[in-house]
Amino acid sequence: MSKSIRALAFDCGSSNGRIIAGDFDGKRLKLTELSRFPNAQEEMGGTRYWNVMRMWQELKLGIRNAASKGKFDSISTDSWGCDFALLRPDGRLLQDVIGYRDDSREQDLAEANSLFKSGELYQKAGVYYFSNSVVPVLRAVIKKFPRFLDYAEVLLNLPDFFNYLLSGEKCGEFTIASTNQLLDPRTGQYHREVLETLGLPERIFLPPVLSGHILGKTKKSLEQDLDIRGVKVIATCGHDSAAALAAVPAADDGDWICVSSGSWSVLMCEIDKPLPDPGEQYRGFLHEGAYGGKYRLVYNQIGLWLIQELRRSFGGISFDAMDSLAEKVPAYKSIIIPQHYRVNVPDLPGSMREYCRKTNQPVPETEGELIRCAYDSAALNSAIIIGKMEKITGRVFKRIHVVSGGTHSSLMLQGIADITGKEVVAGPQEAAAIGNILVQLIALGELSSLNEGRRLVKEAFAARSYFPSASYAPDLEYYTGEMYNKVEMVL
Repeated sequence: MSKSIRALAFDCGSSNGRIIAGDFDGKRLKLTELSRFPNAQEEMGGTRYWNVMRMWQELKLGIRNAASKGKFDSISTDSWGCDFALLRPDGRLLQDVIGYRDDSREQDLAEANSLFKSGELYQKAGVYYFSNSVVPVLRAVIKKFPRFLDYAEVLLNLPDFFNYLLSGEKCGEFTIASTNQLLDPRTGQYHREVLETLGLPERIFLPPVLSGHILGKTKKSLEQDLDIRGVKVIATCGHDSAAALAAVPAADDGDWICVSSGSWSVLMCEIDKPLPDPGEQYRGFLHEGAYGGKYRLVYNQIGLWLIQELRRSFGGISFDAMDSLAEKVPAYKSIIIPQHYRVNVPDLPGSMREYCRKTNQPVPETEGELIRCAYDSAALNSAIIIGKMEKITGRVFKRIHVVSGGTHSSLMLQGIADITGKEVVAGPQEAAAIGNILVQLIALGELSSLNEGRRLVKEAFAARSYFPSASYAPDLEYYTGEMYNKVEMVL
C-alpha cells in the first residue's frame, strides 16, 4: 500500500452523533473525533419525531471540518435500528421521521402480533413477536390514513437514508434491514406472506444488500457545496450493534459473546445460520444481521439508561463518583429486573424503591444503594441471558467482550465477571465507529477480511480484562434462580 487511507464514520446515536475519521497506513488504525452533536427526539401533537434534517446539517458540518484537514477516501453511516424515512417518487420526505420509542404504539404492536399464530413469526421472520420495529409505526399510519403508503416510493432505514443523501443512490443494507423484523432469516429477503398479512406493500422495501456495498461517489452538488472530490459512499454495517460486533477484538472461534453496552444493553453472538425454534422459554431472542451475511442471536435489555437516569436525578454527578458511592454498599442487597422498566419513567429512584418494597426486598434509600442496585441488576440479568444463549447455541462462552459506553465502569464490569464466572474484556469504547470503518476498509480492498480487521483492533486499542474475584463469588444459582424467580412471581 503506497498511501494512507482515511475513512469517515458517521456514527449516529439516539443521544448524540459523531463524525470520526479512521486513518489506516497499512499497519495501524488511528481514530480522530472530528465533531459531535447532541441528539434527541422532539414531540409534536403527542407524537415523537426525529429531526433528521438537523442531523443532515450536522453531518455536512462534520464533512466540511474533515475536508478542511485534508482529503478523505470514503464515508458511511451507522445508527440505531428500526426508525425509517419514507420517500416520495421525487426523492423528498413523505413525512417527518416518527420515533419508534413511543408508548402510543403499544396497541398497534398488540394488533400486529395478534395476526399470527404462536410460533408462526419465528418460522417466518426469526422473532417470537414484533417488538420495537417499523411494524407498529407503519400499522398506525395506515390505520389512520389507509392509502398513505400509496404515495411512498421507498422506505429507507436511517443509515440508508443518510447514505442516499450523500450519494443519491438508494439501498437497503442487510444488518439495518434485519431490525425491521420482516426478513426471512433463511433467505435474507423480505417475507412476502408476513408483509401481506400486515397489509404492507412489498414494493417500498428494497432487497437487502450485504455490508460493504459501494453505492458510488458523493453527489456532484454535494462536492461543490462541501469542497470534496471523489469520496466513495459505502453501505457499512448500518445497524450500530452489528458495526460494534464487527469491531470486537476476538478470534473467529465462537467461544465469546459480546455485550454492546449503552443506554440499551445488546447481548449478542455470531451464528452462521438461523437457529431452530428453541422453545417458548426463550422468547425475546431475535435473529438480526451481521457482517458477511451472518446472523446475530440478539437479546436487548435496558442497560446504562438506569445509571444515566439516576445520574440525572442526582444532579449530574460524575460516573466515577457514582461508582465510589456504590462500592460502599454490599452487593445484591436488592435487585430489579430491567425488562420491567420503560425509558420514560418520570421518577426512577422512587420507582426503584417502590419496586423493591413490592417484592419484599430491602428498599434502597441512599444514592449509593440505588446505584448498586442498578449495577447488580444489570450484571445479574446479563448472566441469566448469557446462560440462556449457551443453552440455545450449545456453546460455552469463555469470554464476554463488553464494548461501547459501558467500558468506563469497572464496578459493573467486575460485577459481570463475578456473577458469570467468566473473563470480561472491556473495549473498544467507540466500537460502532470502528466497525463502520473496518467494513469500509474491506470494501476498498485495504483489508482482506473481518478477521484481519479484528486483529488490527486488538493491536490498536488497549483492552482491559476482568477476572472473577477469588475473594468474592456470588451464589449464581441462588441469584439467577430462587431470588430472581421470587421477584418475578411477586410482580
